[in-house]
Amino acid sequence: MSARSLTPTSSRSPLRRCVSCRELAPGSALIRIARKPDGEIVIDSSADGRGAYLHRDSQCVAEAASDAQRLARALRHPLSESTLSSLAELADLP
Repeated sequence: MSARSLTPTSSRSPLRRCVSCRELAPGSALIRIARKPDGEIVIDSSADGRGAYLHRDSQCVAEAASDAQRLARALRHPLSESTLSSLAELADLP
């Protein structure tokens, strides 16, 4: 029996990967961008649908806003100009 199977899984929070820097972090430390079933893209941690995660770091957000293809690929949907401008505004926040 491996040590991994002896470790309780309920006390660990799930790890998510930032689409910008590709580092793993707890989901609570990241911003979730979701594509709802109707195709709308929202920046919301509780929205249903396919999600992509970014660090709450201005560098990761700015990089994702400038390289929209990476985020569009993660969401499997093209990004609108309004979504990109929302990301750019997030990058400017402290």
